[in-house]
This record gives sequence, C-alpha cells and structure tokens, in this order.
Amino acid sequence: DYVDKGTFIDRRQFKNDEELLNFLISIDENKYNEYLSEIEKFLSGEKFKLFLEENFADTIIDKLQSIKLPK
Repeated sequence: DYVDKGTFIDRRQFKNDEELLNFLISIDENKYNEYLSEIEKFLSGEKFKLFLEENFADTIIDKLQSIKLPK
C-alpha cells in the first residue's frame, strides 16, 4: 500500500519459490532497468517521504501531543 508496485518484486504474485526463482532468472536487462527506473522515481517522490526519520519523528510528536493526560 505504501510502496509503488513497479519498485519491487512481490513474492505474493507467485505460487511458490520455484516460480519466483524462474521469474528472477528470466529477467532481462530491459526489465531490470525498468525496476531501477521505478525505484529512482519512488525514492525522489512524495510517497517515499513517509519513510524518512523526520516524518517518523513528526508522527510520534503529533501522537504524543494528542494524548490527554489525567490531571
């Protein structure tokens, strides 16, 4: 849900490890370069910012500030 589908090989799309292995063995240079291109786009895009430590820290701070402590 958080990472663009073209940036990784999803194990869930294969019936078993042998099918995955056959896919990996059969990848040609063009397909490999497509993955690299999609990865570069993802890493320079907005969705990737969700994974940066600044966003993590902001999320924690926001959650902590929203907690109402008993008096």
